[in-house]
Amino acid sequence: MSLDLSIKFSNVVDSHDLLNGAINNLRRILNINVLFEIKEKSHSNPLFDENFLIILDQSSYIFFVVGFKEDIVEGTSVFVPRVEGFEDPEQEGWWFIFTIRAAIESPMKFALFFALSITFAESQQQLIVEDSLLIFGKDKIDYNELLNLIKNNHTHSNINDALDSFYYKLKSFHLV
Repeated sequence: MSLDLSIKFSNVVDSHDLLNGAINNLRRILNINVLFEIKEKSHSNPLFDENFLIILDQSSYIFFVVGFKEDIVEGTSVFVPRVEGFEDPEQEGWWFIFTIRAAIESPMKFALFFALSITFAESQQQLIVEDSLLIFGKDKIDYNELLNLIKNNHTHSNINDALDSFYYKLKSFHLV
């Protein structure tokens, strides 16, 4: 199983700004004040360390991977052209798609997935689209509504407790 969240965009987002926003949203989702350090590495020399959030960036916003060790979230930009006879201005244009794959189910992977999606949608002031209806039961959701839906209700003193609580909440949505 994989999950995709799509956000229509018209403004370029700097990768460092995306990471900083995602870290802030990761703290909000988990309801914890753990500090994460940002490191950026090239695709040819990746570094995976459990203490660092990493972005691997290729061809400026065409594809990247963010993760803690095996907890990987992919991002891809795609252009949906106008198709004669099937015009849909709402669908046409540039979209950014965040994807997680079910090879390894982990709370951190899901937290990163939602943190990046919320951050990008907020930067574009756009709704988040989820076509399979698995997550929200509807195809579009506001980034603030999504944050409030998934975030931990209680503050946690350590990251493991916060991740366990978050994962338990995801199970109530039948995502894991």
